[in-house]
Amino acid sequence: MRERLQAIAQEEQKRNWSVTGIAELGNILRETSGDSETLYLKVLSYLIKYVKANQGALYISEQSQNTTILKMVSCYAYGKRKYITQEIEPGQGLVGQCFLEKGLIYIKEVPKEYVRITSGLGDAPPKSVLISPLMVNDEVFGVIEMASFTEFDNYTQDFVQRASEQIASVIASVKNNERTAALLRDSQQQTEELRAQEEEMRQNMEELSATQEEMARKEKEYMTKIRLLEESQNHNAEPRFSVAR
Repeated sequence: MRERLQAIAQEEQKRNWSVTGIAELGNILRETSGDSETLYLKVLSYLIKYVKANQGALYISEQSQNTTILKMVSCYAYGKRKYITQEIEPGQGLVGQCFLEKGLIYIKEVPKEYVRITSGLGDAPPKSVLISPLMVNDEVFGVIEMASFTEFDNYTQDFVQRASEQIASVIASVKNNERTAALLRDSQQQTEELRAQEEEMRQNMEELSATQEEMARKEKEYMTKIRLLEESQNHNAEPRFSVAR
């Protein structure tokens, strides 16, 4: 009976831990949704600390020359600078595999050269690695990778999966807002260019109208001169005396 009550209490504790984590993560996402760089940094830092991992990275899918790449936008406890600008292709390594397969990857037998956790005492291989796709509505927006000196329990894996969906939902909204803002900028630029073209056309029309008016004025002056010349010639051609009878 006591063991059963303890088991129930433990399950309740796990549920509370998960609910609290999701709620706190939601607050972070709301507070940073207007700044993607801050969002990536704070979200990763929070998750690493909350699940008691030791190291992690956040990758976001981007388009580069009509090709999808996974770009590391945030990292936690990486000691080597080369990782900061790391880019991974879909299908490349475990992160790329997670992106393509759209599923959680958990390994406890980590390859020696896969990743090493850096600390003040040096670096060492992790005991486990958890990689989760940032996916919502079957679309993957990125991947989060975490390494730890301990194993990730099942409820921790479930929590990370739920958190990943929550993060993906916000990233989808951020990307949509960025696309909308880009379209708005393009539209405004096109409008300004159109206005400039219309202004240039208006000026050209004014210049053309002025030219036509000037040509009409000169033509009128020319015709007047011709008329006066003809009148003068006709006047000079009239007989100046009459024949006497």
